[in-house]
Amino acid sequence: MRLRTSIVWILLVVVFSVLSACGKKGPPFLPEREMPLIVEQFTAEWRDGVFYLQGKIKSPQEEIDNPSGVTGCRIIYACYPADNAPCEDCPIDYSGLKEIEGQVIDQGGFVCEFSEEKAEGIYFFKVCLIGKRGNPGPYSNPAKLVIKP
Repeated sequence: MRLRTSIVWILLVVVFSVLSACGKKGPPFLPEREMPLIVEQFTAEWRDGVFYLQGKIKSPQEEIDNPSGVTGCRIIYACYPADNAPCEDCPIDYSGLKEIEGQVIDQGGFVCEFSEEKAEGIYFFKVCLIGKRGNPGPYSNPAKLVIKP
């Protein structure tokens, strides 16, 4: 009798589990990015307590389709002391993050500036443009900047 009751309960749990699942599954791949623009020839400068980041905008097509679709950028960066620089092939730990909202495209090129309290050492930067829906594009190549005390 007890075995029969256990089997009934197990069957009820299975039936309710199957009926409550919607069965819809997402595609087995990541969706295509909506922001195809990328920053190339990316450079960084340090002047008067401000980082100046610049680069050229590249699109998969020959012409830039819609630069007005860019609402800002995301900057990731890493800072190392000058006496403890990573080797050329070592991975970089990009632990800093800045999100800039607003105009970052000027006459077909990328232009951005931001300030940081700490101003000594070796900095590495990467940047990606952000679209209207907040979707980031691909990251640029890294830019290296050495600031001596």
